Amino acid sequence: MRVVAPLALLLFASPALAQDEGPYRAVSGSPFLAYVGDSVQLSAEWSTGPEPRTYAWTQIEGPPVELDDPSAERPRFTVSSEGTHAFHVTVGTDEVRSQPALALVHVVGTDLHRGRGEREGGCMALPLTHPLPWGLGILGILLLRRRP
Repeated sequence: MRVVAPLALLLFASPALAQDEGPYRAVSGSPFLAYVGDSVQLSAEWSTGPEPRTYAWTQIEGPPVELDDPSAERPRFTVSSEGTHAFHVTVGTDEVRSQPALALVHVVGTDLHRGRGEREGGCMALPLTHPLPWGLGILGILLLRRRP
């Protein structure tokens, strides 16, 4: 999943919350935070299965939004209200589909940034296979061990 905000905030999610069925596996990523007014891009790019495969996104909870293309690998929508948006994605063909994977987007209001001008920073979730979380964890352990 990716969030595309005015400052080009990108949020990459890890391949969590996925389930298997047959040759196809839907992967939607980890829950993440967005702000009212953000353009959110969901992603099933880590999904697997024989090509060509199709995607089907369905909103199952939260304030209603309109996906620009519910059959795309990475559909977008614009956040218009606070709340938690929940989506299911499946991958496969007309004959065989994966179990749905769950995508969650937690949306908060823009009041948190009032008086600070443009939003700064953001958050990022990396795949558990990415070396950065492991490296930071090991560095933290080493630094804690060096304390007198």
